[in-house]
Amino acid sequence: MSITNHGVLPFQTDKGIGLRGNIALVALEYDQTIEHEFYRLTVELGMGVYCTRIRSLPEVTPEVLGKMEDEIINCVSMLPPGVNINVAAFACTSAALVIGEQRVAEKIQQVHPGAHVTDPFTAASAALKHLGARRIGLLTPYIPEVASLIQTRLEDQGFEVVSVGSFCESADSIVAKIDLESIKAAMKTVGSNETCDAIFMSCTSLRSIDIIDELEQELGIPITTSTHALAWHALRLCGQTSHNPVGALMRST
Repeated sequence: MSITNHGVLPFQTDKGIGLRGNIALVALEYDQTIEHEFYRLTVELGMGVYCTRIRSLPEVTPEVLGKMEDEIINCVSMLPPGVNINVAAFACTSAALVIGEQRVAEKIQQVHPGAHVTDPFTAASAALKHLGARRIGLLTPYIPEVASLIQTRLEDQGFEVVSVGSFCESADSIVAKIDLESIKAAMKTVGSNETCDAIFMSCTSLRSIDIIDELEQELGIPITTSTHALAWHALRLCGQTSHNPVGALMRST
């Protein structure tokens, strides 16, 4: 059988997969959850999401979190050349607080100077203010030394933390496997304080987006999480206000 050779075929180029913007997702080496949930909240909206992994250790302690600062520049240098990164989403709530949100942004912008930078705490703070929430129920998986950082920073931002709960687990590999029934039960416990305006669940390793709507309806208050708020904030920083309708936050304008 003879082969027809059509030679060099013509082609045109466009903006690539990020028709509405490009997001760099900086995920922890041990995080098993963030990509799955973050992509579901952003990619369907025409966003290009490019993930890079930052070297870390399996145990979440203040000492381990602080050491990540030295890995940030190398990590974001591994993003695809030629892609205009609009937003860099640093996907570790506790590390952002230990290192400092501004310091994280400065490190990333050394490599991607035109990018907006967000992290789960910065995003959650913006999200809770956007929702008009002041009295917060806080759920974390962290050991007390790390959980207290989140509570203190929320209070520094002017929120009143009225209910707190934690799984007290330091290993990310175990946190990622905490099942949805346990997470739902914990959220209901934290949300049982009748003065709560909203619940914030901290940690990108904890699964959440499949239960947010159900729990919001049952508890009667908005719920956001590290991943949920991070996606919402990244979309807004890209100028995108039509969001994937998961939870009251995503449905708000």
